Amino acid sequence: MAKKIVKYLLRGLLCTLAVLIVLPALLYIPAIQNFIRTKAEDYVSAQTEFNLSVRRIRLAFPLNLVIEQALVSQSGNDTLLYCGRLQADVALLPLLRKQVTVRKFTLSQTTANYLDTAAQFGLRARIGKLILKADDIDLKRRVAGITSVELSQGDVSLSTGESPADTTAKDTATIPWTIQAKRLRLNQINFRMETRPQVTRLAVRLAAGDIADAEIDLGKQEVRVNRILLKQGNYSYLTDTTSQKRTDTETVQDASSNVASQPWTIAVNRIELQNNAAEYGRIDGIPAPGFDPSHIAVSGLNFVADSLYNRGSEIRGRIASLSLRERSGLAVDRLSGSFGMDSSRIFLSDFNVQTPFSSIRIDLQAAASALKLDPASTLQMNLAADIDLKEIMPLTPFRDDPAIRKALNGKTVTLNSNFSGTVGRFSSEIALAIPHHLNLSVNGLLASATDPAKLNGQARIKGVFSRTDFLRELLPDSTLRNRLRIPGHIGLHGRIEMHNGAFAPVLALAVDSGTLTLKGHLTPKSQQYDLTLACDSFPAKDFLPADSLGRITLQLETRGKGFDPLVAKTQSELKLQIDRFDYLGFPYNGIALEAVLKEQNLSGRLTSQNEALQLDLGLQGHLTETIQKAEIRGVVDSCHLERMHLTRERIGGTLTIDLTASATADKSYTATLALDKIVLWNKWETNTIRPTSLTLLSAPERVEAGIRSGDLQLDFETRVGADSLGARFARGVKLFSEQLRNEDFNMDTISSQLPPFRLQATAGRKNILNNYLKLQGISFKTFSFDALLKDSTPFSARMVVYQLTSGSIRLDTLTFSLHQQRKQLNYLLRLANHPGNLDNVGMIALYGNIAGDRAILNCLQKSRSGEEGFRFGLQGVLSDSTVTVSMFPENPTFGSRQWSVNPDNHIVYHIGKDIHADFLLTHDNQRVSLRTTDHTEHGPLALDIAGIDIGKTLALFPTPPPIDGRFDTHIVLQQQDTTGTSLEAGGNVNVTDLQYDKRRIGTIGLGFDYRMEKGSRQQFAAKLSLDSTEVLSARGSYTDTLPERPLELKVELPGLPLTPVNALLTPGMAQLSGALKGKIAATGSFQNLSVDGSLAFAETAVEVGMIGTTFTLSPSPISIDNSLVRFGNFQIIAPNKKPLTIDGQINLRDFRAITADLLLTASDFQVVNVAKSRKSMVYGQAYMDLNTKVKGRLDNLFVRGDVSLLGGTEVNYVMQDSPLEVKQQNQNIVTFVSFNDTTEFEQFDSIRPMKINGLDIQVNVNVNNSVKLGVDLSEDAENRVQLQGGGNLTYTMNQLGDSRFSGKYEVSGGFVRYKPPVISEKSFDIVAGSYVEWSGEMLDPAFNLTAVDKVRTNVTSDGSDSGRPVTFDISINLRNTLSDLAVTFDLSAPEDLTMQNQLSSLTAEQRASQAMSLLIYNTYTGPGTTAKVNSSNPLNTFIAKELNQWAQNNLKGVDLSFGVDTYDQTANGGTQRTDYSYKVSKNLFNNRVRAVIGGKFSTDADPTENLKENLIDDISLEYMVTKRDNMFVKLFRHTDYESILEGEVIETGVGFVIRKKMLKITDLFRFMKNKVQTQAAPPAKTAANE
Repeated sequence: MAKKIVKYLLRGLLCTLAVLIVLPALLYIPAIQNFIRTKAEDYVSAQTEFNLSVRRIRLAFPLNLVIEQALVSQSGNDTLLYCGRLQADVALLPLLRKQVTVRKFTLSQTTANYLDTAAQFGLRARIGKLILKADDIDLKRRVAGITSVELSQGDVSLSTGESPADTTAKDTATIPWTIQAKRLRLNQINFRMETRPQVTRLAVRLAAGDIADAEIDLGKQEVRVNRILLKQGNYSYLTDTTSQKRTDTETVQDASSNVASQPWTIAVNRIELQNNAAEYGRIDGIPAPGFDPSHIAVSGLNFVADSLYNRGSEIRGRIASLSLRERSGLAVDRLSGSFGMDSSRIFLSDFNVQTPFSSIRIDLQAAASALKLDPASTLQMNLAADIDLKEIMPLTPFRDDPAIRKALNGKTVTLNSNFSGTVGRFSSEIALAIPHHLNLSVNGLLASATDPAKLNGQARIKGVFSRTDFLRELLPDSTLRNRLRIPGHIGLHGRIEMHNGAFAPVLALAVDSGTLTLKGHLTPKSQQYDLTLACDSFPAKDFLPADSLGRITLQLETRGKGFDPLVAKTQSELKLQIDRFDYLGFPYNGIALEAVLKEQNLSGRLTSQNEALQLDLGLQGHLTETIQKAEIRGVVDSCHLERMHLTRERIGGTLTIDLTASATADKSYTATLALDKIVLWNKWETNTIRPTSLTLLSAPERVEAGIRSGDLQLDFETRVGADSLGARFARGVKLFSEQLRNEDFNMDTISSQLPPFRLQATAGRKNILNNYLKLQGISFKTFSFDALLKDSTPFSARMVVYQLTSGSIRLDTLTFSLHQQRKQLNYLLRLANHPGNLDNVGMIALYGNIAGDRAILNCLQKSRSGEEGFRFGLQGVLSDSTVTVSMFPENPTFGSRQWSVNPDNHIVYHIGKDIHADFLLTHDNQRVSLRTTDHTEHGPLALDIAGIDIGKTLALFPTPPPIDGRFDTHIVLQQQDTTGTSLEAGGNVNVTDLQYDKRRIGTIGLGFDYRMEKGSRQQFAAKLSLDSTEVLSARGSYTDTLPERPLELKVELPGLPLTPVNALLTPGMAQLSGALKGKIAATGSFQNLSVDGSLAFAETAVEVGMIGTTFTLSPSPISIDNSLVRFGNFQIIAPNKKPLTIDGQINLRDFRAITADLLLTASDFQVVNVAKSRKSMVYGQAYMDLNTKVKGRLDNLFVRGDVSLLGGTEVNYVMQDSPLEVKQQNQNIVTFVSFNDTTEFEQFDSIRPMKINGLDIQVNVNVNNSVKLGVDLSEDAENRVQLQGGGNLTYTMNQLGDSRFSGKYEVSGGFVRYKPPVISEKSFDIVAGSYVEWSGEMLDPAFNLTAVDKVRTNVTSDGSDSGRPVTFDISINLRNTLSDLAVTFDLSAPEDLTMQNQLSSLTAEQRASQAMSLLIYNTYTGPGTTAKVNSSNPLNTFIAKELNQWAQNNLKGVDLSFGVDTYDQTANGGTQRTDYSYKVSKNLFNNRVRAVIGGKFSTDADPTENLKENLIDDISLEYMVTKRDNMFVKLFRHTDYESILEGEVIETGVGFVIRKKMLKITDLFRFMKNKVQTQAAPPAKTAANE
């Protein structure tokens, strides 16, 4: 029994063993393998929701498993996993020793897809091929030795979302395994990961990678790698900044999160990246040009690190080299150095960065606690850099600006800095320099740097800036960039002290001789400040030369507490004092501003006290967070715009200002400005303006504004807020621009975008607008404007102006209107005049509409009689960037005549390209034609105009110029291409019998050729002819590509006649003859033009009609050299052949500021030489010496010099309309003017005096004592004034046009002869010693003149029949100034002592009465005496008159006068006595010698004896020793009647006369005096400095 049991046990064991042996062996049978595969597939499908499909599975001995085409999918054929081939070959025997040897593990063509919607996790992976070999995996020691791993064609895509928190506890225990890998190779690997909801995308593409000798100790948490190599990797990290971040902050902490974990240790001996690329930016973001920190793209990334170690916060490494190139152009050629950080320190050692043109060197040693800003942490850093400025261009917004590139080219910034100490207290030395341009140093010590409230220290700053003008190219605003200049030398020095968080700066900026300083203190924590900014002659002009600024001297002080002005605790004081602020050449001074803010109340005052601006304004306000109010009230006492050089003409005014403004927290704003006591003036008149007010209301739902000034009312209202108002107007403008681009104008859509509004305005004559226009010479009677746009009302606008006047032109009614008609906009401009005003232009109307792609213009003009001057229309169509214009109707009216136009006329302009036309307008022999000649699209374009009457054409318009002639032209335009960049033009323009004011100029012809070539080169040539004779030719070119010399021009004048110019001159002003010849060449740019050549006058003479004298111009050439017009002693020849010489030059180098430097000299120049005739206004001779300098800009000339009128000058002026001549006038004797009608009144008050600005003149005028000046008060010279005398006068004028005349003109002789209509002729001799004196105003001199008329009569006493002859002197005395002239009469008898005593006993009024009696009634009635002038014999008067007239007209160079006096010798008239007298005088030897002979013959004595003794009783001979007319030798014999001797007395002798001007007695003995030199022109100065 036991044997059976054993037997069966052994059999059982053997069977079991056989089964155990056979069953595994069965696994190697393919059929069994297929069976198992099928069962497995069915089981998976039945038990799970997945489908399993394996095409083939094989197991080879001992353990070599191969699986092919395995597929795991879900219902719906969603593939979860697919494996093309899996092979695992594992050694069997090492398994028995608990070791695993994987001979080969291969995974090919494998794809995995996984999606967990609950966890929002997705995975997609594809493996091309994975090969793994592991020789020794020791399960006992837990060491996995991997020989090699090779992964090729891998592609992994991972997406993660916001998953529910995992509340399960995690086992944080470490796994004590060690993984050792000798080689890991990667080829063509792609990895992508996307996270949500904060979208980020990470992508890696790696061409090749190699990791050698890697060891991962999971127990010790260590990773050690000998070498890592990555080739041609591309790394990208993109974020979406617009996605929503998670807002909930509730998180479920992991149970293990509170368990401290040991840090991992990572050590790599060498890391190498070859030709890699990286990108960081925004998803779907467009990188900005240049360097964009939000989008960085690096290429050519090569990196080598010899060692890298990291354990927790400890890190250290050494970079052997790093090179890269960023998308913007930034490049790093080499970066090397060592870095590290541990628990005790942070360091950078030998850290160097090299770029193509720059280098940076950094050494840093710091305690690790420095990262926590521990004040006790030590710190030592050295930074040195040499940076080429052109390499930072990609970092700036001007990277593509060629001007900035040029400015920064070749400039390097050098930086050296040193920081040492601790984080809480360290010293610094910083030196920044750009060689030859900038040096800046900052040295200092900072303590408590980590606590701004306790900051202490000091920083010293010193800098020198020279030749830094290139920095202005960095400015973004091109306008400011062009205006700004940086001076050549700027100094900066100062210090900033810090104490417990308070800053105390003391900084000074020095430019030229001016400084800008800032000092005070500022405490940010407590918001306290006390600062002073001072400018001392700071040259703002050196920074902004084009802004007309000068030097600035000011001081600004501000102190207070608090930075928010709306807070109640804020207190602030501000003081500004401007002592000098130069603008437009005027130095503003005396300007002060004071403001105080305390307890939310604001107060202040602004004053200005200088010659141009005087004002006093007060400021009051209240500022809170809910409402802010401010009031400005004051007066502008005077404001002179011309003194401030804001205007050339005198304009200014005074006014009072009352401004109130407020703002609330709900964005409501109000403002009211009231102006009162407004007075405006200019150089002609002063106007008082009515009170003017402006109001503004802006609320969130509406805006209202208004202006009131006298009868001016302007109102604007809209029912939208200010923000919406501006935005909707902007949209309307934008839509209009878009419609123009789209060639479809639609007023309906534009008005829908505009805000609803209404603007109304009315004005008359009494308002600020009309008063201001009057200062400009313009005025109107009434003005009205109304513009309306509402939701239910289409847009409309209408403006009407009545009696718009400018100068002598008056337009009675001017109307302009706009009206919307759905998509169409209608317009009208109409001018209408009342009868009697511009009757030739009774009405002009321009009207039409704009809609869609077309516009229509109708033109109509009618005269007062209803005759049409012109009637025509134009239609324009804009389509496909083409403008087509055509005229209608077929019979338009021009010049009151019907013309004909071709029915299909058109002018087509392809914008920016060419023109095609077919237009013909004809009337009789007149023609206007514009046609493409060969009828092709781009053929030549010909303009042909023939027979146009210029006078009749101009007559269609208001106030046409008096030009007449016939106009003809033929011009051909040939375009060489369709772009319009290359074309040719040429032809002729002719004006036949051109006339101006019915005076012929000639027949003018102009022929020209023009060519524009590609490449921006233009060539032109022209010839001008006058009466078929060529007078001018020009040829030149202009090339844009030559910025220095784009223009080349040559002009030749073979002989330009000057006679035609006479037609353009005012009749009687001057007449020219001769011609102008020369050659001129101009090269350069319009800003820097160089002109060369010469000009010469050929047989040229100028006849000045006002003085009737002809001057000859020298034929010597006037040279032009490098834009300098050199006169080279150019001469103007007088009739006496003496020259006036012009020497010097005119500078044309800057046409905006032409300057002159001229010297005008002349000696004995005969300025007047005219014989007397009936047509002469001036006759006689005048000679002068001239020595004058003219210097400065043409708009700011300085004139200094001397003018002397020489002896021999005798000039007579003939008054054409004598005020003393009686004429019959029966028309317009009285004109009635209604002063209520200012239109009529202004016609009588429209003459404004001329005032010249921009001249600074000082001329000394010396008049020789022998100069004679005469005025013929009538054409027959019977009424005449003649003066002889001299003096020294000075004329001055400043740059504002204010002139002064000073000096004294002393009269040495002369007479006034006047024959009234009723009484006999009167002749007054002006007493020597009389004078006229000027002390300012030229037209208001002071007079001290006495003129005497001698009347000889017989005086008898009461009761006596006999009498005695007495000569009375009737004198007229002129005293005081012309504006306050005092005229008195007096009577004396110096030759009769008895009569003189009698007259002396009378009062001045009585003597004046007796003088008037003698003048008018020829009688004298004194105390006990009577006298009567015998005027009963008219023959004597007639003979004397005729003899004097004959002598005056026929004896040239000799003064001869006759006198016949008859008077009674007794009271009853029984005996009469007649005296005949004569006087002859003549100047000899150039007026150096004067001979005078006189005598008389009386019928009272024996005629024979009387004739013998008295025929020659007065003889004098004078010799002028010097030309100065101050020294004479005189021989004389004089016979006179002396009453005290009752007989005649004869005086004979020799005299020596010296004339000398004295200010004091000692001047009488001063015989030598230095000659006064001509004053040189002073340097340029402003009018305010005078």
